[in-house]
Amino acid sequence: MTDLDFCCQECFRDSYLRELLNKDSIKAIVSKCYYCGSKKQVSIEICELTESFEKLFEAYWEDSAGELFPDALQRDWSLFSKLLPADKREELVEKLLPNYPDLLTAKYLLKQTKFSDPKAIWHGLVKTIRHERRWFFRELQLGFGGSTLQDFLNTFLVCVESLARDIKDLDDKKWYRARVVLGTRYKIKYMGAPPPEKATSGRANSAGIPVLYLASDEDTAIAEVRPDPGEIVQVAFFKITEGKVLDLRDNASYSSPFRVEETDDIATLNVFLSLFKEIAQGLATPIVKADRVLKYLPYQFICELLQANGFDGILFPSSVSRGNNLVLFDVTKPKAYRSVLHRVTRHYFETMRA
Repeated sequence: MTDLDFCCQECFRDSYLRELLNKDSIKAIVSKCYYCGSKKQVSIEICELTESFEKLFEAYWEDSAGELFPDALQRDWSLFSKLLPADKREELVEKLLPNYPDLLTAKYLLKQTKFSDPKAIWHGLVKTIRHERRWFFRELQLGFGGSTLQDFLNTFLVCVESLARDIKDLDDKKWYRARVVLGTRYKIKYMGAPPPEKATSGRANSAGIPVLYLASDEDTAIAEVRPDPGEIVQVAFFKITEGKVLDLRDNASYSSPFRVEETDDIATLNVFLSLFKEIAQGLATPIVKADRVLKYLPYQFICELLQANGFDGILFPSSVSRGNNLVLFDVTKPKAYRSVLHRVTRHYFETMRA
């Protein structure tokens, strides 16, 4: 066995493969990776990855409009790191798939999927929810071979599993919630989600249905409550250790074809990634008060869909700060364990010409 039989974590950008090399694989340390040139990195025998890559290969077919298989993988999934030169990438793919002789001669495309343009369906759904009807429409015909909205939502849920994260695996271990102090400091038990009668409409919830909005840092938590200069803001600290959340912060870097169970769903995931990115952008885009009621509706729908299908929350970039927001659907479990007071001294605005 030689260095050509091993690859390292730095060969890949794909999150699943990097996690695999970090945790569960049969590993070794090589002085210098033959493929990417990284030194003293955790490495794995390449044959350990062959089965996963064979499953991925089955999602493709030969097509003259495509690219060589190593290039197709990079185009569709950004699987490999920038440290890997094109020639080494080809060598590595040949090693990963030793029983496929045409990888560097034939051209490949992902197989066609039932929902080739999920963003168009999403736009139609948004229009329906905002201006036509909001509850009884899951049998709505989409015009795709007799598919209904329920068919689309089922496919959405399959693909969204590739962005599911366990809260305990997130880098952020502390989360924060802020409230503007009106009078005396709040008791710590009142720093959680509001009661139903006081729950206003938000990006992830309808009025009267409380969820817990948290932020990844104190500044983001304070920015989310939009205090005026001179006001006192109380920031509570939460430690969240369990739960399954949809991570929309950077789906291109976390989503992986190796997280999909069925080969037939791999190509579908690829076309859904652009939709997930659009939903993330929608959640992170500031919305003026006059437009919020209608513009929040599609995202409220998505959050209820996730909650009904085993998700405990959703994670997305803040619309008012550089941090992230974590929304938890079950407001009974998280408890604040301490809080601090901040006096707001000034606003900072970031603008662009309209």
